[in-house]
Amino acid sequence: MKYIRAKLRLFESQLRNFNVAHFPTLTEIKCAFPNAKLSAKMGEYVSVITSLMTEFNQRFQDFSVIEKEITLFAAPFSMDAEEVEESLQLELIEIQCDDSLKNHHTAPTERNILPITGQ
Repeated sequence: MKYIRAKLRLFESQLRNFNVAHFPTLTEIKCAFPNAKLSAKMGEYVSVITSLMTEFNQRFQDFSVIEKEITLFAAPFSMDAEEVEESLQLELIEIQCDDSLKNHHTAPTERNILPITGQ
């Protein structure tokens, strides 16, 4: 969800500055009609992106509340033991200090190695 928020913020910022790098159709229009006044349309697009951000934040606000818990189970080796619930602190430290678990968790596997494309 962080990546969606980050992308929406980027899109909003770039559209405010008339940067259409991530919008191929707008890039084509901008190239085809270089003298066109697109500021009104860009304002509309920024408004749509802003509305999307608001809607997204409202619908997924519950996830913000449990974000640390999600991270604890998804990536326990990146958590600070002092930031988790006290009843889990000692167990988290044990997990983080177990080299075999750490190696297993961080070892590359077929499913988490992304192919290199475009070469």
